[in-house]
Amino acid sequence: MQRGKGCGSLSNRGSTCDAVHTGSIFAEYDVMLLCHFIIFDKELGMKNSSSMAVSEMQSCIDACAQCHQICLKMAMTHCLKMGGKHVEPDHFRLMVNCAEICQTSANFQLSGSAFSARLCAVCADICQACADSCRELDGMEECVQACDACASSCRSMAA
Repeated sequence: MQRGKGCGSLSNRGSTCDAVHTGSIFAEYDVMLLCHFIIFDKELGMKNSSSMAVSEMQSCIDACAQCHQICLKMAMTHCLKMGGKHVEPDHFRLMVNCAEICQTSANFQLSGSAFSARLCAVCADICQACADSCRELDGMEECVQACDACASSCRSMAA
């Protein structure tokens, strides 16, 4: 698949995907799911087929994937190593919940789910709560940054 210009995936009706894939951390399979969603959307004449909406969705998927990775990694490595407040049940549970909702939100967007916007709204709330919790602890700047970015992107998708 070419990167940096419209991917050109083709449906059986002759429609093409005009999304620009910039190297998301998702596997090619997930990118292909997005292409099929775009093509399906285009054939039905729905508003999400615009380049701006596709770009915004891909940015949100990328932010969700990044937040998922960072929250899970930080919870399982940094927080467990630090102990104390880093592993208090409310904080640790929130980090794991944040990682899970981010992964789920990305998957819903990739599948073209009609529930994506509502899930993005919930994802934004959880990411914001996780960022706020992480701000209170040492060494959690990477998690705060990822959660803030994901919350912002998901709020835009939910609007």
